[in-house]
Amino acid sequence: MPTQKRPRVQQTRLGDYLDELLAVRGYSVRSFARRVGVAPANVSKFKRKALPRERIEAWADALRLSGMERDRFLYLAWWDHTPVFMRERLERFEDSARRSRRVPRT
Repeated sequence: MPTQKRPRVQQTRLGDYLDELLAVRGYSVRSFARRVGVAPANVSKFKRKALPRERIEAWADALRLSGMERDRFLYLAWWDHTPVFMRERLERFEDSARRSRRVPRT
């Protein structure tokens, strides 16, 4: 009987970025979980769901993030807590800003 594969669970954008950061730093999920004081299963869970607000800064600190890496991590973490209607408005605004930069001014 063939084994059934579990469907891949969709990660958040923060989850994808966290994977990148862990790889660059040589951390496994298990070693990072120890650094932030949670079970490895919780690290995996927070790749798919919003990281609790009270843990955002601590996780950025544990990853030793600074500059643009820290800004991106914080942006993505807080994005998951942003109401959908605000996300949609912000995305429209950002699209509009990108389009206006492409139009040459005369």
